[in-house]
Amino acid sequence: METLEEIYLQENYRQFHYIMITLALKDKYNCADLLSDANYHSNRHGQNNPLFRLHEACYHKCEIPKAPAPKDSHDWKVLLQEILGSSSEKKKKKKTKEEEEEEVRRIKLSYQHDEEKAIDDFVSLCSLAQQPGNKQAEHLVETFLRDLYQSDLASHIMFLLMHVDKPCLRQFAQTKLGVSNAAWFCTVDIVVRKTDDNLVHGNTGHYTIFTRSKDGSEQPLHFTHQPSTVYYLMFLICRCQTHRLLPHFEFRHNMYAFFKIYRLVYDESDAAIHEKYKKLLYREDQFGQLRAGRLHEIVYDIRQQLEQRFNEYGENYQPYAIGAREELTVGAEHIYFEGEAQQMLEIDFV
Repeated sequence: METLEEIYLQENYRQFHYIMITLALKDKYNCADLLSDANYHSNRHGQNNPLFRLHEACYHKCEIPKAPAPKDSHDWKVLLQEILGSSSEKKKKKKTKEEEEEEVRRIKLSYQHDEEKAIDDFVSLCSLAQQPGNKQAEHLVETFLRDLYQSDLASHIMFLLMHVDKPCLRQFAQTKLGVSNAAWFCTVDIVVRKTDDNLVHGNTGHYTIFTRSKDGSEQPLHFTHQPSTVYYLMFLICRCQTHRLLPHFEFRHNMYAFFKIYRLVYDESDAAIHEKYKKLLYREDQFGQLRAGRLHEIVYDIRQQLEQRFNEYGENYQPYAIGAREELTVGAEHIYFEGEAQQMLEIDFV
């Protein structure tokens, strides 16, 4: 029988959520105690840890009356063992195709409800920010936009949002924001493949990133800068590495991976690659002061190219986009490294 830890590490989130919800319904206080375990918190990024957020929801927001305590409920390990056992039994029962389709339909409806709620929350927050003197709401909206777009244009978008009505706010949220739940509705695939030698020139390297629509047609992504291709490949590789425990990599700690991918894609010297890497992290102004590097320009380049391409498909580009504190939300089942490109999946990140 699999342990709860093994289920979580295998990224079987649906099974994990079922177990935790069942445990919360049977004994929400022991569930909260379990999720407070230091073994989870010390290794999973504190408040960014989904376990922590689930713990907060169980402990502080659960309004379900406590059910009669089952036998041995004083020992959450016994209770958890019972749930794991019953869960394993349920897994053995093979579902019919109709049952699977109904389950998918219910989950999609649930995701759609969550997305609509997120849009409602954004509209409400912007409405609060429009009220004179509400600096806190203004700060929250601007911070959200900066994290989302990774550009100084966020302040201009902020200005426009502060002078439009609610229907316009809602239309903006529905078409331009996108939330992680949109990943459930992705249909476009990302394909990485070796480039024909006759086509290698300029920013077209030895490997090309394609978008593949549901009808099978492919189009190459053309980024403005070479580092954009390399940086986006880093995210694609990490998304496909099932052995990774961390959802996101720190760029400043992964110079080796950046170098290795760059050498595979482009014919550049080590000195040139090092200079590009350094400029992404920091730069010196005319007075010799260190300033933030050009990484935000690379992020903007990637997002801009993806948005233009996905507008052609009539699909939300956000699950395929990246940010400073944002990883890909599109599933690995939509990302393909074909042929020689598969060697990239063996590159290690820290």
